[in-house]
Amino acid sequence: MTTHSRLDSPSKADQMEECPGSVALTMHLPDTRSAASDQGTLCHWLSAEVLSGTHGWINPATGAFITDATEYLDAFLDGSHDCPDVSPDLKVTQELCEIAQYYVDYVRREAVGADLMYLEARVVMNEALGVESGAEGTADALIFFPDMVKVIDLKAGFTPVSADTSQLKRYALGARETFGHMCDAEQFKLVIVQPKLDYIGEVVLTSAELDGYATVAKESARDVRQAIQESENPCMSDDEWAATWLHPGEKQCRWCKAKAWCPALTKASEEFVEATADVPSMEAEALAKAMDLTPLMEIRAKAVRAEVEGRLVKDEKVPGYKLVQGRKGARAWSDEAAAEALMRQKFRLKVEEAYDLKLISPTKAEKILGEQPKRWAQLEKLITQSDGKPSVAPESDKRPAISVAPNADGMEEITDLVG
Repeated sequence: MTTHSRLDSPSKADQMEECPGSVALTMHLPDTRSAASDQGTLCHWLSAEVLSGTHGWINPATGAFITDATEYLDAFLDGSHDCPDVSPDLKVTQELCEIAQYYVDYVRREAVGADLMYLEARVVMNEALGVESGAEGTADALIFFPDMVKVIDLKAGFTPVSADTSQLKRYALGARETFGHMCDAEQFKLVIVQPKLDYIGEVVLTSAELDGYATVAKESARDVRQAIQESENPCMSDDEWAATWLHPGEKQCRWCKAKAWCPALTKASEEFVEATADVPSMEAEALAKAMDLTPLMEIRAKAVRAEVEGRLVKDEKVPGYKLVQGRKGARAWSDEAAAEALMRQKFRLKVEEAYDLKLISPTKAEKILGEQPKRWAQLEKLITQSDGKPSVAPESDKRPAISVAPNADGMEEITDLVG
């Protein structure tokens, strides 16, 4: 990845727009990979291969070309793959196939009647960001209609992501700039697909609203470069630079590589320790200020733990700490087919003894019957769902406040606050 793309990467847009100095702190750090990121890369590869239909994989059971991700393991029983960005030691699993298929199904539905679709589309947004070169990124799927462009992004993890994100807005800017000769749409539909959460988030922007965001993105690109210039040619003290360009917050710090040693987070940690010296006697306003810092402290603590673990893995010493073997994983059959044959054919176990049979979940039932309204309406009446447990959230949260008060029996009762 080039230095330029580090400065304007769509995937880091929300972070750099909130905290321009974070780029200066991290731009020279090497790219690192994790098991989670590799799984995500493999899932994106499988999805794109299935959607493009150019892979040529044959299902040996049918002799037909594979058209769904869920058929992949029929052709590659050992989960092998030729994804160029992931080690062959990482295998395609059934869960990964199901995640990919969730995304594939959505993209296919959204592409019906489209003029054109690009997968893993490289887009540039130099003009939109007011830079000479290097502002570019890869959109998972771009679908073009005469009046709308759909920008779709697959998130393969569990962390909830909003569709109203700067990453997708930059992809939309890139779609308009890169494919301007075929993109005269007045609307841009931004979509986040999160299969593990069974969630699809959608936001529609007008072309004018995208222009408004372009102003924000251009200012961000300018601030990022100014922060870098002032860090390399200091005209102010380190404390002044940090106060000017580093703005810690839960959203921008979560994925920042500098969070374990960021000077702004260090200062926030000191303020937190000082503020919470005597929590039980704190005034409500002081407690609220300490609560404002709590998410940052949780992020910082996880970053420190990860740094310690990383050093120990590299056999570096951290006084007072060592690596130990964690809890063993769940037991599994090394050869499920062989185990099944032994239990059913040789040991003569009954079906109810050899298999765990249970009714499918409401979510799976809706996928099967959702397009049959009369049947689904009957089944939907049998669904129940428990309320979520009370949790602390800032007043800016869109969810309504609730009140927890003891009732006549001394039990807690939760009610919505009205007004």
